[in-house]
Amino acid sequence: MQNELIGVAGLGLLGRGIVACLLGHGFRVKAYTTGSDTHQKARVYIETAIDELLEHGVMDQTLGAVWRDNYTEVNDLSELSDCTFIIESVTEDRAIKEQVFEVLEAFVSSDTPIASNTSAIPISTLQSTCKHPERFLGMHWAEPAYATRFLELIRGEKTSEETIERALLLGQQTGKDPAIVGSSKRSCIRVFVTRCVSV
Repeated sequence: MQNELIGVAGLGLLGRGIVACLLGHGFRVKAYTTGSDTHQKARVYIETAIDELLEHGVMDQTLGAVWRDNYTEVNDLSELSDCTFIIESVTEDRAIKEQVFEVLEAFVSSDTPIASNTSAIPISTLQSTCKHPERFLGMHWAEPAYATRFLELIRGEKTSEETIERALLLGQQTGKDPAIVGSSKRSCIRVFVTRCVSV
């Protein structure tokens, strides 16, 4: 069982699935959203996902009774300041994502990795306006995030090796088979990680 506190910013369909995946593997989670009813909808989704994981024997049965204790809802990004890893999953809009990153960088530790669940915006572009671009990477999940084994880790031009290693470990601890996409100014090279984690 993990004890790390993970922050998730954005509780749309993928964000909810990411939270369920993290809780299902014993992580503590703080989840941020601005919608008045989004927290409620997310709780319903997460509970259904956890029940499904329990039914299929994917997660430790004891987590079914304690996941709520590991889950904290927040309405301000500053409340993610004590998280040791943050996953951003807000709407696919560069301006909105950059605004979220700006606020996060004002509150979280400079060595806290911040992963963007973007599917279209280049990570090098997103990290170009950040104070600490080395701690930014892409973390592309597949739907349903709590059940699939796919996880793509995208390295930006300034992403540090330590950031990639921490994301890789998190992916493995959540039962994924991470694939690392290396970015450079000339090309993108995909390297598939052969180590697997059974769920």
